[in-house]
Amino acid sequence: MCRATWLTKSFQSSMFAGRAAPFVQPHAHCGAPLRMYRTCCPFALAPSTIASATFQSHCPGAGSTVDQYAPVRTQPTFAARERGPLPFVPITTGRAARAAWAQAASARPRPMRFMGTGSLEGPGESARTGARRVFPRLRTLESVTYNFPRVPPRSSLAIRVLGTYGGSAPGYRMTTFLIDGETALDAGALTESLPLAAQRRIRRVALTHAHFDHFASLPFLVANLAGRESEPLEVAAPAPVLSALRAHVFNDLTWPDFTRLPSAARPTLRFRKISEARPYRAGSVTLMPVPVRHLIPGFGYVVSKPGRAVVFSGDTCPTERIWEVARRTRNLKAIFLEVSFSDTQADVARDSCHMTPRLVAEELAKMPPDVPVYLYHMKPPSLARIRREIAALEEPRLKLLESERSFRF
Repeated sequence: MCRATWLTKSFQSSMFAGRAAPFVQPHAHCGAPLRMYRTCCPFALAPSTIASATFQSHCPGAGSTVDQYAPVRTQPTFAARERGPLPFVPITTGRAARAAWAQAASARPRPMRFMGTGSLEGPGESARTGARRVFPRLRTLESVTYNFPRVPPRSSLAIRVLGTYGGSAPGYRMTTFLIDGETALDAGALTESLPLAAQRRIRRVALTHAHFDHFASLPFLVANLAGRESEPLEVAAPAPVLSALRAHVFNDLTWPDFTRLPSAARPTLRFRKISEARPYRAGSVTLMPVPVRHLIPGFGYVVSKPGRAVVFSGDTCPTERIWEVARRTRNLKAIFLEVSFSDTQADVARDSCHMTPRLVAEELAKMPPDVPVYLYHMKPPSLARIRREIAALEEPRLKLLESERSFRF
């Protein structure tokens, strides 16, 4: 669309009916309909009161920016009496705009009265004094608060994959997901993935189970946050996971007990027990742990916001409960499922209660259809063979995760 002058033509109105119906002519060059812009004259807020007026705008086709010309999405209905047209004033900004609109307002033969929702007039005010009250410095309409109906936007669900492997080697980070920048799901690689400033923004860590590859960086994260002025780092998990951490990690033998450091009144670490299959509010998201099958008590998580949800399986072998929950979850956007060993290591996978590509294919029948499935927790020595076996399944829903991938649902 070219740089153009938009023209309103002959607003047809009835003085006695108190209504006005704008007649809008498509633009001659591209056929785009006339739209009102926030950078127009203040009186343009009530288009039904203007007999004729000319507006200037920039069109994207001319290579000029259009950010300050954002269209008004909705316009109220006004009952008005027309008292004569506004004189044409080119749209400008800053000091020139104030002078131009002041001159235009003083040149009008009669004050224009606005009636209806969003009126510029207060009790006993003329349109001119009302406009001066609303626009005291006669700036553009971008700085004006107006009664247009607005629906608050839903925030997206941001997931950053910091680590996606079930073991450690150069270039292979252990399982870690960062949600909305402040909640970590598992903590295999938080400290080697994030700078100190990003670590300090983490408010909580939710754990799927107490195997070392899922909390390896947690003791170092807690040490880095010691003395932080904000609230203690919250580690949330069902009771069996927290009991293992208390007994075997933060016990003043393996690692200092930061639930009492630097003092019991102001600790660095706080444990938060959450119940199975009950939602837990974790900052900007809601977490719900669901039991899965593993060698030790393990849990998957449903992570949700209004209008969107994802499922993390945690470490598991073929299971049922979490897929029942997934089928009942509305607006499910993705499933993150573990696959640790290749099909040639099926006996190891069975004994350690992990998944192989063949088992993943069988689990697909239990999941909601048409939901993408992202595979993680691959053991580094098995990765190449797992990749070939997943490709041989020819299942478009299955995708292998890589570290440092980001999602926004």
